Amino acid sequence: MKIDPYHVEVSKKQFEAILDRSLSVLERRLKSTIKNVAVVAEDVVPEKVVREMHLQTNLGLLGLYSGSPLAHREYDAAVSLPDVVTVFRLPCIMEAKESGTSIEEVVYETLWHEIGHHLGLDENGVVRKEKEGKNKNK
Repeated sequence: MKIDPYHVEVSKKQFEAILDRSLSVLERRLKSTIKNVAVVAEDVVPEKVVREMHLQTNLGLLGLYSGSPLAHREYDAAVSLPDVVTVFRLPCIMEAKESGTSIEEVVYETLWHEIGHHLGLDENGVVRKEKEGKNKNK
């Protein structure tokens, strides 16, 4: 069955509330190690990112981290622009529908994944932690 991502039951406002709750949980779990990061919601991946990452569609990515990981910083982050974690609403909704997972869980795990990059984990490191179950909201 093909899913039409433009007929969804999670509004942008609802999605942003889910994202805010997920961020609050992560901040408590990580004890304030999330520093100088803006977390935003967008409907789909921007076309520029689709081209740069060689994605087939603007629905092919759940989240994206842009910035300099904490482990690699050599400057005072308080005087720099924030890193940005973007979580994409329609791809997350599609993932939830296709996997049978709640939208809350998809958003939380996507945010956890991107914050892992902020903390200095590369893709392999994030995936390894996910396999260990470190990304689960316990």
